[in-house]
Amino acid sequence: MPVQQIGSPQRTNQDNTNSLTLSFTTSAGNNPYLLVAVSHREPAFSGTVCTGVTFGGTPLTFIGENTSTGFRDVYTSLWGIANPTAQTANIVASFNNSVTRGKISAVQFLQVDPDTPITDSNVAGGFGRDAEVTVNSDTGDLIVDSIAGRSNATWSPSAANGQTYIDDFTSTGTLR
Repeated sequence: MPVQQIGSPQRTNQDNTNSLTLSFTTSAGNNPYLLVAVSHREPAFSGTVCTGVTFGGTPLTFIGENTSTGFRDVYTSLWGIANPTAQTANIVASFNNSVTRGKISAVQFLQVDPDTPITDSNVAGGFGRDAEVTVNSDTGDLIVDSIAGRSNATWSPSAANGQTYIDDFTSTGTLR
C-alpha cells in the first residue's frame, strides 16, 4: 500500500524566540510517521542552529539540514519520528540562540516503513540562483523537500517528470 498523507500540513510562524511551538494532532493508523520542517533566519552571523525537535516531549530524529549564504543566513531542517503516539501535543523546536523569524511545518503520513522511514536524503542551497536537488528514489517513493528563503526570494515548487506534486508543505511566507 502506498504512503498516505493524513490531513493537511499545519504551520506556524514566530519571531524573536529561542523556541517555536506548534500544537499538532497525530492519528492512529498503520505505521504512522510525523514529519517536521523547521526553517529559521538567524540574526547576522550569530551561529544559531536548531538543536532539537520534540513532539509531546519525545525527541524526533534529525534527517538533514541546509543553509543559504548571505548577510542573514536562512536555514531549513527536516525531523521525523516513526510511530508517534496518537495525541494532540506540542511540537517544539529549540535553538541555541534567538531566531529573528522561524517556522514549523508538520504533516503526518501512514504506511511508512518504521524500520527505514528515510531511504535517502540530500541537501542543496545557494544564493541568487534556483534551488535544485537530486534524491535517489524508487517507483512509489514519497519525496519531500523543504524550501526556505528571505523576503526577496520567490519560488514555485513543482514536481519533476514522473512525480506528482501533493502540497506546498512549508510555504506560508518568507523569512524576512
